[in-house]
Amino acid sequence: MPQLWRHLDFSGARKPISLRGIRSSIERSKGQLSQLTLSKVGVQLRGPDVLGLVFAKCKNLEKLHLKDGDCYPETLRTLLPSAKHLKSLHVGPAVYLDYVMEFLENSPSLAYVEFESVTAGPSSGEYFNKDQAMLNLRVLVLQGSDRLISGPTHFLNFETKRLKDKLFPRTPNLLELTIQKLGEQGLPDFGRLPKLRKLTFEIGKATGALLAPPSLHELNITFARPIISGSGFEHDFLRACPHLLDLSVTFWNYGYGIMRADLIKSTRDSLQSLRLCNTIPELVVDMTESWTSLKALSFVNCFELADEHLEIIAAKCPNLVGLDIIFSQRYSQKFTGVGLKAVIAKGNKTGKGLLSLMLTGCEAIGSDAVDWARSQGVHVAFSRDGTDRTDNSAKPWRRIR
Repeated sequence: MPQLWRHLDFSGARKPISLRGIRSSIERSKGQLSQLTLSKVGVQLRGPDVLGLVFAKCKNLEKLHLKDGDCYPETLRTLLPSAKHLKSLHVGPAVYLDYVMEFLENSPSLAYVEFESVTAGPSSGEYFNKDQAMLNLRVLVLQGSDRLISGPTHFLNFETKRLKDKLFPRTPNLLELTIQKLGEQGLPDFGRLPKLRKLTFEIGKATGALLAPPSLHELNITFARPIISGSGFEHDFLRACPHLLDLSVTFWNYGYGIMRADLIKSTRDSLQSLRLCNTIPELVVDMTESWTSLKALSFVNCFELADEHLEIIAAKCPNLVGLDIIFSQRYSQKFTGVGLKAVIAKGNKTGKGLLSLMLTGCEAIGSDAVDWARSQGVHVAFSRDGTDRTDNSAKPWRRIR
């Protein structure tokens, strides 16, 4: 059987695909189809007819991706239990959180689940009635909806209690969790996920400390609201993460928050990679002790970054081998080649200097500083134009172990 018919992807079709065309392609696979990507379901075609055909003919289906259109949640909820081998479900169209939970409950074989547009909706209270653990689920991605189905807000304000009481207790083997647009009710207790290793979330309001399991190694946080002094957030936010290796903190707008060292002091002995985006880097000024574990440091649109900050980094981060400084917008920049030379020269004296340096949109850095860094054995990626990088889409730094 040719591998071609084990994976069907209709997303690149220039013309609408007819139901007859989909049926013909599925039948040609002779029951061997394991991966299917459908586009425009429910727009050019009637969604229930297409989904009914898929689940009736594709008994060995392992991966299903519904890219756009309408996923017809009622139909999908009815048909999912018949997909005994389904391991990966990726849904692009908007869907209520209640349906998401029912999909999970009715498909215990799922290991990877991603919903690109989860939105608030009336709660039926009928989800998770089977009291069945989802032991196979390893990765769960819930992206908040950018368009409204109902309700006055884009944020899933009700999510905290539902996740803590209904979802988390039934996913004991979850390794990676992404929840965007979490809302204003604060953080759920992620400590109820005993094996969680990677956590990504976006939240509108930060209060109190993060509750997370000791197994957590990678944390990516985006704050959509300003951090207000006295909220409780500023007191060792990460005290429950003593083994954290990678940390990324992003603020939607510059000036929303100030990252201070006491926020993450519990991770000083373990943290190896740190990325700060759209924040004032007071964390560097507050470094009173050495961060000997830190190997990779990234600043994205941290416009207050100055030479004195880099000099502190040179003194307090003796094992730093990777440094990224990225600007995607044109603002006055306060650091120069003097600060960069301080970081590199300090490493040369200790024998543990920088190996990798990325400079993007750094207009204040001249070619002489770049040439000098390269002459010291540092691999430098240098670009004066930072317009191809946005503050929220810049990829995390390269891991350096």
